[in-house]
Amino acid sequence: MQQRSNRLAIVTQDPLNRGGVLRLAAYIYQRATAAGLDASLVHYASFKGWPQLSVSLMNAAHGRFSISPKAEHYEFEAMHAIAIGARFPEWEPQRLAANPLWRSTLAEFDKAILVTGSAHTGYPLAALEMPFVAWVSSTVADDRRARLAKPEGLGMRIERMGIKRVRDAECRVLEAATKVLAVSDDAKKSIAAEASPKLIEVWPFPIDTSKFTADTKTSRKRQLLFVGRAHDPRKRIGLFLEAAEKLLSQPEFSDVRLAVVSSVPIPLEIVDRYPRLADRIDLYKEISNDALAELYATSAALIISSEQEGLSIASMEAMASGTPVISTRCGGPEMLIADGVTGFLVNPTAEDICSRAAEVLTKTKNARTMGAAASQRIEERFSEAVWNEKFETMLAS
Repeated sequence: MQQRSNRLAIVTQDPLNRGGVLRLAAYIYQRATAAGLDASLVHYASFKGWPQLSVSLMNAAHGRFSISPKAEHYEFEAMHAIAIGARFPEWEPQRLAANPLWRSTLAEFDKAILVTGSAHTGYPLAALEMPFVAWVSSTVADDRRARLAKPEGLGMRIERMGIKRVRDAECRVLEAATKVLAVSDDAKKSIAAEASPKLIEVWPFPIDTSKFTADTKTSRKRQLLFVGRAHDPRKRIGLFLEAAEKLLSQPEFSDVRLAVVSSVPIPLEIVDRYPRLADRIDLYKEISNDALAELYATSAALIISSEQEGLSIASMEAMASGTPVISTRCGGPEMLIADGVTGFLVNPTAEDICSRAAEVLTKTKNARTMGAAASQRIEERFSEAVWNEKFETMLAS
């Protein structure tokens, strides 16, 4: 029988949300397994994915009545996970509550780590006074700035009503953690502005440079790559498309194609603004790591048009693949990219992005030199070879 001291709870966001946090959680799961720990993902069950686990007004309206939330054990991409429902999840503070299910579930574990975007996700750990390390990539303020700027609606009004309690929960979690690991210098700065953690260090997401690697023999296509959730306003895919339209309107770049990797389609209201690009975009909704690595290795450049990035794993993978990254000054990439040496940092304008993309496409020798320097930077500072042992030691301690 396995000793209880080997059980690790990885408290995180619902894996069904995908995105960068899932990548972080899966990495911690792998490192925990390598360190001899019995790990499980533990998360609040989003109502969209798990309506049967929550006590909800929407369930009642459809004749589905329940008295108390439920939990469910399941397997997600070869990882054991536990989904925990909430009482009346329509009100966000209720989704943070350390209800009895959280108490009984966390009691099964000897140690815990919070792996998340913003730290409010870990409120049950703080409320139940369980020691934990937090690996955090953003803050509530950074995460929601663009979303809360949207026009008023019922959903936005309800979210704004609860935002103070959410931010209070975030502060409590950050200050309760035994150590906070920020994924980037920018994330560390944002976290320190919200709370006063006991200890905060920068621990980036490590890149598997055996998979994402520069291959000088692979020929580059005249293709610009965008990787990110197209519906997320922080990613500003509209800015990417505006820059691409300016580029493709020039005769010497009329043959350039656009590759968009997004788990959701580009919103129609954005697509309709750029009708001339419709037949120039290749959309990849579901893509394997091997196929993604090939896209990086064969594209001329990755474009990051974001308003805010806690880290930008896509930038790191592209750089490891020897692909120049053209990024707005949006936080995380500023720690990764040495401007003009391992990539380009630009102002958030279509003109600036277009200008640098044109430079990469025309000055191919310079682009190869830049890509090689980018690959070396990731290998030396942000690779699994550098970080795996550090994470395993931290998790086992």
